[in-house]
Amino acid sequence: MRVVLVGDALTGERLAFDVYDERGRLLLAAGSVLTPRYVRELTARGYRSIGIVDPLAPDVLQTEPLRAATRDQATRTVTRCMSSAAASGGGIQAAGILAVIEDILRCMQSSRALAVNLLNLRNPEGELFTHSVNVCAYALLLAADSQLGLDRVDLRHLGIGALLHDIGKIFCMDVVSQTSPLSPAEYGRLQRHTVDGFELLRRQQEIDLRAAHIAFQHHERLDGSGYPRGLSGGQIHPWARLVAVADCYDAATGSRPGSDPRPPHVVLAELEAEAGAGRLDADFTGLLRARVAAYPVGSILQLRSGEIAVVTAQTEAGPDRPRFRVLAGADRVRTAPDERDAAPGRPGTEIADVLPDYPAELLQNTP
Repeated sequence: MRVVLVGDALTGERLAFDVYDERGRLLLAAGSVLTPRYVRELTARGYRSIGIVDPLAPDVLQTEPLRAATRDQATRTVTRCMSSAAASGGGIQAAGILAVIEDILRCMQSSRALAVNLLNLRNPEGELFTHSVNVCAYALLLAADSQLGLDRVDLRHLGIGALLHDIGKIFCMDVVSQTSPLSPAEYGRLQRHTVDGFELLRRQQEIDLRAAHIAFQHHERLDGSGYPRGLSGGQIHPWARLVAVADCYDAATGSRPGSDPRPPHVVLAELEAEAGAGRLDADFTGLLRARVAAYPVGSILQLRSGEIAVVTAQTEAGPDRPRFRVLAGADRVRTAPDERDAAPGRPGTEIADVLPDYPAELLQNTP
């Protein structure tokens, strides 16, 4: 399976996963062959990335901790919650939120794989809701592995805060969806989503004040460079520091208006640099680095030897040392598949780069 950008070149490819619209309705089923009409439909709906069956390694499929039913229900629930709040001017119908949190929590705690990744299949119409679900899942994963000592009740409250951390954006959706550079006034409105989200959540009796502070502080930075209050160090609640790491990671690896997704290994390195500079929490950043696959299954690699390979699995050696299948030699000529484990310092196993797609010559005459 490959996650690729949507475009005319996808005609004839087969979908690896079901594709839904922003309301959770099935658009195209897994296995569908993409026709020019289907590609136009995906483009019209704003889809920028999609999962297709890998023609050179059709047996390789990426999996994620969240069950499809869990992701679908979580996305529907957060969509209803935010839409209701927008329509009522701030009221939240909390029914169903706790059930969703419990389901996500079960999925993340039952997934004890050494390295995990959430699937990056998004469209801008539902980006805010998909992002909210992903941040919640990553936050619960980090919280369970952390030294915070949270019990089940605390994890539920943290999950609610993570799921609704961006709820203040319902008051500035015109700015959120804008693809052109923001004016100072527009950027000020966008920054206010933290205050608006806090004010909305703290008025809800069912929501813990600590969860409301996640919405308030998830853009604060330890060195005082964040917003809305420029808090630093211990002034920022630990839950907000944790969600900030999950938020930064998913935002950078996702497909947002005006920006293309970046590979996990690049984003993880950037977050480590941010932690080293004293802006992000180093402990939570380290936990993310230890649990998220730097090279997800399906990633297309160029080795230092010049060979082309595809990631087939993660290994116990760590999230940055996957198993991969070499498909072509340094001369870009196909070779008999050869499975190897990444091992820095060992010739033929060192990763040089992640490619957005196979070189064109490898896809020629593909059955």
